[in-house]
Amino acid sequence: MIIELSLTKQPVLVVGAGSVGLRRAEKLAEQGAEVFLLAPNATPDERFHVMARAFNDSDVKGKALVVAATDDDQLNHHIAQLCQRLGVPVNTADRSQGGNVRFLASYQKPPFDIAIGSKGLSPSVLKVLQERFAIMLPPPFAQLARLVGEYRQKVRYTLSSSKQRGAFWRRAMGSRVVEYLFVHRPEKARQELDSWLANGGAPQVGEAYLIGAGPGDPELMTLRGIRLLQQADVILYDRLVADAILRMGRSDAEYIYVGKKQSDHHVPQEGINELIVRHAQAGKRVARLKGGDPYIFGRGGEEMQEIVKAGIPFQVVPGISAAQGVASYAGIPLTHRDYAHSVRFITAHRRPGMGIDWHNLVQDGQTLVFYMGLTSAQDIANGLQGAGLASDTPVGVVSQATTTRQQKLISTLAEFAKPAQLLESPALIIVGGVVELSTQLDWFSELIND
Repeated sequence: MIIELSLTKQPVLVVGAGSVGLRRAEKLAEQGAEVFLLAPNATPDERFHVMARAFNDSDVKGKALVVAATDDDQLNHHIAQLCQRLGVPVNTADRSQGGNVRFLASYQKPPFDIAIGSKGLSPSVLKVLQERFAIMLPPPFAQLARLVGEYRQKVRYTLSSSKQRGAFWRRAMGSRVVEYLFVHRPEKARQELDSWLANGGAPQVGEAYLIGAGPGDPELMTLRGIRLLQQADVILYDRLVADAILRMGRSDAEYIYVGKKQSDHHVPQEGINELIVRHAQAGKRVARLKGGDPYIFGRGGEEMQEIVKAGIPFQVVPGISAAQGVASYAGIPLTHRDYAHSVRFITAHRRPGMGIDWHNLVQDGQTLVFYMGLTSAQDIANGLQGAGLASDTPVGVVSQATTTRQQKLISTLAEFAKPAQLLESPALIIVGGVVELSTQLDWFSELIND
């Protein structure tokens, strides 16, 4: 547990005038503390009471906090032991020196104060995390905090029990109230809250979120996707969703694995549709997580059509598609203007009786990307060559794109099919001159391979 302690007008001693000591003295002075800076080499500073001498044990008496930040590890340890005997809170430059108070890296983005610590292990990492948190806290959250502050008394007056009020705000944090703020409609957010209060509390209205989880790398998940995932009560996910992405969801959410592997559907598509509808109709917020982008060969459209039929509110969050992931992580720019003026995405896994018009696919200056094509690799090779595409056309097959298990095969149309069978699904097959650039532009292989 982190306890916020007010040091306003409280006497604080900082021993040591090096970079660490000065930084901590400045931070404490900014918080309103009366700072005594003690060190033999200390120079006058109007912000502090400066004492240019050596430390004496009596210096800690009467202090609300002591900071031991000298270059002498033994002295820091001595000060820490002394303070603990006297019951004075003490912070040390290094956690091994015995301090019992830690300074947290803090970030202010009104109305929020955000603090983070590493138990003294790495201040430099904390600096990076501060900057990341700043990005992860978009302006609408500040509006949300102010709106909640505006309505607190109204909610307290209308809802008598703390349990009711808690349920009201929990529901509000994952509702249309937040979504209205994100699309700059605060008046609609207020109308929503007023309507809830007029009817005695927040309704249990279900909603469905169709979220593209990207091609594999958790860092390719969108901020909106993460936000909606974190407010979902039920999460349906397929086998292409990384565990790290699942861990972004709430720990108390219900997780349902639905499979989605060719010829091996853990839950049939009709069953998935029914699960989404049933949980949403029960008032739950349901997240349907799909690998890549849900509207590119992900059958997301079919699922949302069922949601619309059931009259359930929904949102769709695009994801970085598998083809985009391959392009960036395998060094294959799909529409490099020296090689291609168009790109076509083709699924090799089709409904029974639906074939591929190979002649229509064979055009100059075009990149072809085949999804779910490993088991049909020889058919793809035969079909394209039979339609007139040159047998020496470059072909790239990329497996497990954007992950540490990524593998890449660069070959030709005549020769790629057999070695491609050794790669692990999921994999994409890219056909066209842009594949020639793979060696030149491949940056990811250097990270994951020796």
